[in-house]
Amino acid sequence: MDSSLDLTPHSRPAPAPGDDRLCHFPWPKLPHSPGRPRWTGHGFRIGSRECGVLDYHPATRGLFESTAGSSGSPIQAPSPVDRASQRTCLNLLKRHVQEPTTILEIGYGRDSLLPQLREHFPASSLIGAGSLLAPLDGMAQNAPGIPLLAFDLLTCPLPDACVDAVVMRSVLERIGDDRAAMHQINRILRPGGICIVEVPAGPHLYDDYDEHLRHFRRYTPGHLHDLVCEAGFNPLGGSHLGFFAYPGFWLSKRRSQREAVRKPEGVANRIRRNAEAWQNPILDMAMGLEVRLGRWISFPLGIHCVLACRRPALPAVYIRDTQSRLESSKFAGVRQPSTRDFR
Repeated sequence: MDSSLDLTPHSRPAPAPGDDRLCHFPWPKLPHSPGRPRWTGHGFRIGSRECGVLDYHPATRGLFESTAGSSGSPIQAPSPVDRASQRTCLNLLKRHVQEPTTILEIGYGRDSLLPQLREHFPASSLIGAGSLLAPLDGMAQNAPGIPLLAFDLLTCPLPDACVDAVVMRSVLERIGDDRAAMHQINRILRPGGICIVEVPAGPHLYDDYDEHLRHFRRYTPGHLHDLVCEAGFNPLGGSHLGFFAYPGFWLSKRRSQREAVRKPEGVANRIRRNAEAWQNPILDMAMGLEVRLGRWISFPLGIHCVLACRRPALPAVYIRDTQSRLESSKFAGVRQPSTRDFR
């Protein structure tokens, strides 16, 4: 296990009620609300009313649902792959983000990263978002001091350029128009901001289990790379997650594809069996090793694709115009700056 990113429960610092950045954050108005919400450090105040979660679209939730919310299956404990996902995203954030900063996690479910972000980024402002209200309400009770929002990412109410980093784990595959979703992320990030994206890998492994979880698709690294580039991001590096677990995962998926089980209860039973099989101490050690190795190498196969990308600090049009002028410059023998120099 990576000692620098120990996720075992221990005492955590109390929330800072005087976080000036969050108290002055431009929280959007709620529908049919006369005034803007105000963050108090422990919850939101809207006029004389207080609440723990701002719910912007109560009638259109469902894009970032947990397994229980989306399919009726019981919530399972985080698996070794889930824990490795948390550590991988933390490593990427530590590599590309400097405190103090404002970090938004989208897609809260059974293994939210918010408690670990609070521990590893104590000087930063944290915000959690999702569309399923029940887990967010639970988080508000169990981890006070973190603002939580419920909204549809495709109609994200957050203002332009309001956060410095966004983490999305197991989100894009649940959204029909993933391109529009990535454009929304680009919009709300400040110039130079970082986005960490994790999605299920292997379109050829899509099965009724994915349908049960309401996944629209699985991804290849090339597909994910093109998606973020189309939204205006500069990819910073990516890899697969779950390389050591991939052989067993591949066999399980192929067997699932051969089975003719299409009844919801049949899929739910397989979910429970698979969840029990994943709770394996040997797999936990293997995933810990993979996370450590992942700091230096990229894995060619895996269960998930992980990619870090940056919103350019300068407009893309400005960079293209600058490159055109440099390429036509008479100083052909001098090294010309690249887009990397403008980041």
